[in-house]
Amino acid sequence: MTELRIEGHQRVKTIITWLKPYLRFKKFQAKQILKAIKILQSKNYSIEDLLSVVKIADKISKANNAPRLRKHNYKSVRADLLSRRLISL
Repeated sequence: MTELRIEGHQRVKTIITWLKPYLRFKKFQAKQILKAIKILQSKNYSIEDLLSVVKIADKISKANNAPRLRKHNYKSVRADLLSRRLISL
């Protein structure tokens, strides 16, 4: 097993786009990451867009069958935004 750390939306997008045709087990996660990058690369993304990206991250974690719970997920981010009155019910 190998771990590769890539930083920056464009670099991640480039590498995943190159690797996607060869992926067998992480194809779903790769597609989700590309969806999130598309949102994050838009010039003026909104809080709703941010919440969409967090939902995508939750889907990726679930697909990875991660044994540990992430500190931040859709529920915690939404609660934080509500407490700061950046969104409403």
